[in-house]
Amino acid sequence: MPVPATKYTDLIHAVNDIVTSGRRDEVALMRIRRQAERLLDADRIGALTVLGAVAGLLGDEKTMHVRHLAVLELTDGSYDALYNYANTLAWAGNFSSALAMAKQAYEASHDPAALDLMIIAAHALGLASFFRTLCAQWLESTGRPHELETGEPPAGHIRDTVMARLEDDMSRNAELWTRLSNV
Repeated sequence: MPVPATKYTDLIHAVNDIVTSGRRDEVALMRIRRQAERLLDADRIGALTVLGAVAGLLGDEKTMHVRHLAVLELTDGSYDALYNYANTLAWAGNFSSALAMAKQAYEASHDPAALDLMIIAAHALGLASFFRTLCAQWLESTGRPHELETGEPPAGHIRDTVMARLEDDMSRNAELWTRLSNV
């Protein structure tokens, strides 16, 4: 029996609901993971995207990267694959990688959703100057100020904890960064 085309959408919305609730519901994430695994034959790209997102939220960075890299390969680095990977990275708290991936997505599409994700990541990283540049781009693109712009942007330098995370991310994932730069 074929799986309905909306199953991926339902699953990714369920993941998003968990993220926006602010609660880490591991039971619900495991249920979503099982459903996505059953979807692999009918919608491999959608299933792998959901599995990558769930892995990221559960703290399994290796599986998160493997799943999203598979989607990037299957889609030849499509906008959707880049954007979804960027979202997962942000959900997992890896804002440096999320910013880089969202930038690739934005360059591929100029979709305001990717620009929004770049703004969120720049804000979280404390990149005040870049944040303001992106907000100006947002205003030009959408005709309205970004919601984070109305608040006080972070200091004009990368915070120490973020810098440590960036350095750790770059050293632990050197192969991944090399591979992504060739997508």
